[in-house]
Amino acid sequence: MEQLVNFEIIDNRLKISLTDAGKIEIDNIISSDASFNEKWAKLCEYNFCNGAKFVDGSEVGALTEAPIISTDFEYIDEYIYHDLFWFPNYCIVDELEELRYEGYIYFESAMDNSDIYLDNRSNLDY
Repeated sequence: MEQLVNFEIIDNRLKISLTDAGKIEIDNIISSDASFNEKWAKLCEYNFCNGAKFVDGSEVGALTEAPIISTDFEYIDEYIYHDLFWFPNYCIVDELEELRYEGYIYFESAMDNSDIYLDNRSNLDY
């Protein structure tokens, strides 16, 4: 598995930049018939296998379809996210095309200096 993107936290934002290998592969990934999430998974496979996680918005109570990434989390009966980053302009800008064009994109912090604890309960009674 080859690393196609680098993750770097700068000023509380996640910078995702293409590696040399990523610059070669991104055209094939974007033009594939894969779903949007599958394209992200392919692009970030190395990073996701080495400590980062793609987070479904519904998992953290986010009412958005924006991609969300965590680079610092733990799992002990439940996920505990210490950071979350999202792409707020997802409705206006295609983040994969932006990454291809610019060579990097920034995901903004979605945290308010507190950890988010999630358990596996699927049915909550209020």
